[in-house]
Amino acid sequence: MNFGVDGGFEICRKPSGHGIFDKAFWGRVRETAKHDALPEACGCYVFTLKNGDNIKPWYVGKTEKGTFQSESFKAHKIVYYNDILIEHNGTPLLFFCRA
Repeated sequence: MNFGVDGGFEICRKPSGHGIFDKAFWGRVRETAKHDALPEACGCYVFTLKNGDNIKPWYVGKTEKGTFQSESFKAHKIVYYNDILIEHNGTPLLFFCRA
């Protein structure tokens, strides 16, 4: 089985600097991903923070029935991501690994 990795796609922070709020995220993914149907794909996704050349994974999720778009920004995951962003500096990125 071949897996393709796409990302890291930057998630914009709120103007306050704490938390994420990015209505345009999936539009940017469609424009820049290797496959424009990536938001509708299934697989694993990784929420990371980038500091300089260092990229640290903080959360790994998996979709089987849902899509990346329907699963990766569910309310409880946004709360988790926001908790990480409050306590740590860095640029939030999402990576996707699709089958």
